[in-house]
Amino acid sequence: MNEIIFSIVMLFQVTNGNVFSTATGFFYESNGRIFLITNRHVVNYSTTDSTAKLVVKIHTNKTDLSKFKTVEIPLVKDRKITWLGDSNPEIDVVAIPMENIDISNTVINTLSNKNFPPQGLELEVGSELLVIGYPRGFTDKINQLPITKNCIVSTPIEIPFDGKPYFLMDGNLFPGMSGSPVITKASSTHNINGGISFSSSTQFFFMGIHSASFYKEIGIKENPIYVLENGEIKIKGFNNEPVKENLSLQTCWYNGIIEELTTPKIK
Repeated sequence: MNEIIFSIVMLFQVTNGNVFSTATGFFYESNGRIFLITNRHVVNYSTTDSTAKLVVKIHTNKTDLSKFKTVEIPLVKDRKITWLGDSNPEIDVVAIPMENIDISNTVINTLSNKNFPPQGLELEVGSELLVIGYPRGFTDKINQLPITKNCIVSTPIEIPFDGKPYFLMDGNLFPGMSGSPVITKASSTHNINGGISFSSSTQFFFMGIHSASFYKEIGIKENPIYVLENGEIKIKGFNNEPVKENLSLQTCWYNGIIEELTTPKIK
């Protein structure tokens, strides 16, 4: 189970040489190729920024986790974006091919469709899931390890929520965890097709990728507009601003989206 930490990295979003935010990504293998998976909204600034790139620190030693290699991943090359996204821009998942990125002498594990749940796996509303990433860029400063947080299934997994290819989870997730993989809790027993399946070792299943939290507008607040007149601060008027409440509901985009992005299309 701990081996999954070598597939997950903190993403530093860079423009003009400056880091402006962080997110999460993970490595995925498909048809012998390695991809970095994250959310579309994490890389979308590259559509208007030719300097856009991601910077990641990848472990180079399994026994000394303080050893890293810093790797730069351009999001634009020859005026074209380097990432692969769905033709529907609302699908918040992208894959970045790693063929031209120097990841030699690094320790990388990958998720793949081999980690998908088997047919008939029974995960009901209320089942526990784990989301692994970097909340607000928080991590062990020495070892750069991702943080695991608990969620539960909030809507039936097999029913796309609002007609979109994701289901909802309930949990206390934060910005910076965009792009985190969502997995089942490791276990040696699983409910499959109404029965219990046993394995000789603990096993987790890769369910999808976290993207965003849901908020509900619950009112309007008035913010005063101040001006300085004749040496005095006065209120000129008010701006209306919506008040939003975090519902602690999170998206989990289906794992199959990644396979669609990373599998070569037959022409």
